Amino acid sequence: MVDFSKKWKDLVDKNTPVPTHNEDKDKYKIGVFEGGGYHNHGVYRPSYRCEMRAIGAGFCPVCSQEIERVLNSYAR
Repeated sequence: MVDFSKKWKDLVDKNTPVPTHNEDKDKYKIGVFEGGGYHNHGVYRPSYRCEMRAIGAGFCPVCSQEIERVLNSYAR
């Protein structure tokens, strides 16, 4: 949750609970799900399923946006 406002906070719906419970994974496409960065607790991820966590899942909207931003920075 460090610098969360600079990360994907703007993409989280105002009605989404923060942190977002794993049981609500089908209810909220983008949230604040615990268990990121190879840690079970204390690190959060924007989507329950994403290519960054499970091969074949496809990139979540947050990762897709960041990939596009980085690629565009090279195209300038």
